[in-house]
Amino acid sequence: FSIISIFVLYVGKKKNKRKLALSLAIVSSLIPLFFSPRIEVCLATCLFIVVLIFFENKNDAFEEESFNLRKEINKSIKNPEIYIISILLIVTLLYLYSDKIWQISPSIFRNCQFPFRFWGIFGMLSILLIAIICKPFKNKKTFAEGMLVLSTLLLILNMGPVDKRIAYENGNGFTSIVNDDYVKKSKKIGVMNEYMPRVFYDDAYESSYPNSLYYSTKLMIRYTHDYNWDIDGYRHAFLKGSGDFKVTYLNSPELNFKVSVNEDCLIQLQQFYYDGYEVNLYSKGQNIKITPCYIDGLLSFSIPKGQYEGELRYVGSFSYRVARPFLYSSIGVLFALGVTCSEIERNKKRNINCFYSFKRKPI
Repeated sequence: FSIISIFVLYVGKKKNKRKLALSLAIVSSLIPLFFSPRIEVCLATCLFIVVLIFFENKNDAFEEESFNLRKEINKSIKNPEIYIISILLIVTLLYLYSDKIWQISPSIFRNCQFPFRFWGIFGMLSILLIAIICKPFKNKKTFAEGMLVLSTLLLILNMGPVDKRIAYENGNGFTSIVNDDYVKKSKKIGVMNEYMPRVFYDDAYESSYPNSLYYSTKLMIRYTHDYNWDIDGYRHAFLKGSGDFKVTYLNSPELNFKVSVNEDCLIQLQQFYYDGYEVNLYSKGQNIKITPCYIDGLLSFSIPKGQYEGELRYVGSFSYRVARPFLYSSIGVLFALGVTCSEIERNKKRNINCFYSFKRKPI
């Protein structure tokens, strides 16, 4: 339908009926929403219409502005961004297909969980590279509209497949429609379970604690033992000391509990350890913040003597919390830099035009 819209515009241009053609093109691009009202189709359609209107309003600029194609191509070849992005693309491919590079990379890289997620970075870099390579053809209106169609299609193709959202598996096949309540609440303990500590596949490993949950968890993972899925099957163990521990709320990775201990204790939960968990204990207006530790691949934390209501939250790793403000600030800096550079370039062109206008004046 995007291609049909471009074709309608082309015919309208030939017949000198641009406004009518633009209206028909917009209507044509809206037709897919009646058959597939998915959010990514809506986003792609909105993007397509906005850029389409922009191109039509800039029609004269596309046709009147002259340029030297060979000069523009030579300028693009000398652009260092092409070679920087090309190197980054090669490095990204190494992360996708080589295990050697993972062994020498910082540990924070492993937070991506799966190498295939680097395809997202690869796709983004590829789009940037294509944009730089295609810059010499920016004044070709037909080429620009073709790239518009391509970008719209890529936006749709890069979205998650339908089966990720319209149904979920309940043991008897894919049945129920997924709603907001389903995706916002997770009553299972399987959150992030796909990112498993390697210790569970180390047959020579032995725990320092005889009552550790390491062995029962290992049986569930590697052998045909029942898996503890919900709040009733959520297990804990007192590695040091003893007391009462009860889970009152589970929405993985969030967990609320009540605990009462007569001495300082060390508690282990049947949940994989990740850097970034935080435990808060509340008792008589007192708030104790505890950073869990890694024991046998599972999340563990110490509790001082007393009665508490507690909560377990995943707040993100230290590197993530440090980098997050820089990410948001960099967005503003990049936007300001882009606006500034555009204004400087516009002033340069204005000064050049004024210079040539002054030279043409009769003496």
